[in-house]
Amino acid sequence: MNSTLQSIPKIIDLRTFSFGVGGVVLFYLLVYSYILLKGHDTVTSITESLSSTTVIIEHEKIAQKDVITREDAQALEERHDKIAQHDDPHLQHDTDGPMASDDKKSLTELLQTNTNKNLALKNAPIEGYYENSEFGLLPKRLGRLDTPFKVYKRPFLLNRDKANVAFIIADFGLSESISNTLLKELPAEVSLIMSPYTLAPDYWQKRARRSGHEIWMDVPLQTLNFPSTDPGTKGLLTSVSLGYNLERLNWILSRTTGYAGIAAYSDRAVEKSSSMFENIFDSAFKRGLGYIELNTSNQSQLIHERAKKNDAPFAHAVKSMRVFDLDTQAIKDAEAMIKERKMSVIVIKPTSKNIMALSNWITRLKESNVGVAPASAIAAIKE
Repeated sequence: MNSTLQSIPKIIDLRTFSFGVGGVVLFYLLVYSYILLKGHDTVTSITESLSSTTVIIEHEKIAQKDVITREDAQALEERHDKIAQHDDPHLQHDTDGPMASDDKKSLTELLQTNTNKNLALKNAPIEGYYENSEFGLLPKRLGRLDTPFKVYKRPFLLNRDKANVAFIIADFGLSESISNTLLKELPAEVSLIMSPYTLAPDYWQKRARRSGHEIWMDVPLQTLNFPSTDPGTKGLLTSVSLGYNLERLNWILSRTTGYAGIAAYSDRAVEKSSSMFENIFDSAFKRGLGYIELNTSNQSQLIHERAKKNDAPFAHAVKSMRVFDLDTQAIKDAEAMIKERKMSVIVIKPTSKNIMALSNWITRLKESNVGVAPASAIAAIKE
C-alpha cells in the first residue's frame, strides 16, 4: 500500500493536479454566476411576454364570441376608455355639456357636423333628461321642446331641395362581430336600432355615440303572426293588462340611455287593444321620444296618430332590405324611389355582406347628389 502511494507522484504531479481542480471549480463558478445574471433578464422577458400574450388571447377570445356577455362588455369598455383617452382626439367634442341645438349652430358648424364621420356625440345620460325608477334610468323631457329626442339625436342640416335617405340598421348590439364591423365601416349618418335583448346595452350605446351614430330603442310588439312571430320575453302583448305592458315598456326603456326615440314593427294587432296601446304610446311620447315605424306596408295608424297628438317626431320606413347586391335591378329601383320620394327611410338587415354593400351604396348615392341623413332629421320634419 505504501509503495503504491509513493508511486503516485511519479504518475501525477500533485501541484499540477491542484491547479487543475481549482480551474475546474473556477470555471463552474463563472458559469453559475452567468446563469444567475442572465436568469433575471430571462424571467423578466418571459413575464413580459406572458403578460402581453395573455391580453391578446383574452381579447381574441372575446372577439370570437358572437354575443357579448356583461363581463366581456365591462372589460372591453374599460379597455376602450383607456385607448380613447389617449388616441381619440374626436372625444374632445364630448366634454363641454350637451351639444348646442341646431338652431343655435352656425351654417358652417352644421355642415361640418354633416360631413365629419368621427364627430362623437355627447356622453349619455345627460343630466336632467332622465329619471330614476325601479327599473333603472328612464328618459324624461324638461319642457315641450326640450326633450331626449332633441339632445340625443345626431345634429344634421337637412337640404330639403334634394332627395334624402336615412338608413337604419336593425338589431344593433346582438352580434358583437357585426356591430363592430358596422361601427368601423359605416358613416355616422347611418342610424342604429338597438335591440333591448342585447346583453350589453350601455357598452354598445357608448360605442355608437362615440362613433357619431344616433341610436333608437326597439320595442318588440305582438303582431298578427303571433305566435309564429314572437316578440320575445319582454314584448308588448295584446291580451294582457295595461299595467303588465307598461312594466315591460319601462324595462325596455331603462335598458340604456342616449337614444333619440323608439322603433317598432306594428300592424293591426295593436288595434285589437286600441285603448291600451294608446296609453302605452302616450306614455312613451310624453317622455319626449321620437318614433320610427318599421312596417313598410300595413302598419297600424294608431301609433302614428298618438305621435301626432303628442307632437312626437315620426317617420316610417318605406323599404326593408334583407339581402342586397349593388349590381341588381332592385337597387336601381330603390334609387329611383329615393329620388322620387325626396325623403325616405330604409331598414337594413345587419349582415357583414350588407354592411359592406351599404357602405359602397352610400358613396354612390352621395356622388349622385342624394343626401344621406340620420333618421331623426327626417322624423323631425313637420307634416
